[in-house]
Amino acid sequence: MAGAGYRTFASGEVLTAANTQTYLMDQSIAVFADATARDAAITSPAEGQYAFLKNSDTLTFYTDAWSTFTQGGSAGSVLQVVSVTKTDTFSASVSSVSFGANVTGLSASITPGATSSQILVSVSVHGMFSSNAPIMQGRMLRGSTPIGVGATAGSRTSVSGASGNSGTSSGATMGHLSLETLDSPATTSEITYNFQPFNTFGSSSTVYINRTQADSDAAGAMRAASTITLMEVAG
Repeated sequence: MAGAGYRTFASGEVLTAANTQTYLMDQSIAVFADATARDAAITSPAEGQYAFLKNSDTLTFYTDAWSTFTQGGSAGSVLQVVSVTKTDTFSASVSSVSFGANVTGLSASITPGATSSQILVSVSVHGMFSSNAPIMQGRMLRGSTPIGVGATAGSRTSVSGASGNSGTSSGATMGHLSLETLDSPATTSEITYNFQPFNTFGSSSTVYINRTQADSDAAGAMRAASTITLMEVAG
């Protein structure tokens, strides 16, 4: 049965039905409750041997030590990429010194292949606020959990990043915010990443995404695109 350990058969040895069942069939890939049970049963693992761990739903293999097998390669390999580009515009009122709602169309979902995987989240946002300020600030979220934000310090607001100068006034230009963080969701369920703008001004303001405040119908006016890209990185 699985867990009987690793056996090397001698040349000319008669292979019994019990040995066939125990070592060849049940242990093509041995199944254990966890790494502790695996190590107790396989005290002298051989290079290339595999074992499945039920507690973490991971497939492990032995070289000089036990390692986790990940689809697509070893630790650090990119396993899958999901990218969404928002080309239309978005606008919404944001209360003073508050985060706005998730930007519609600027979200992406991914299902990690292993709990050990990390997700490299990259967000690029173009836009401004109705105070004629070509700036952009905000935070990334995994579901409703902020990620890649600054440490809490008193009454200060933790954001993922900010760009531009609030003292600059122009309704005909846009700010650009580029964000990136390596997230560790520790799940194999589908997860969705979003972006929320932050209004740093002392009164309510409208945030504009992919457009200027003036948004004149003229060749000199601009429209932009914003993106969110997710990369699953093997742990």
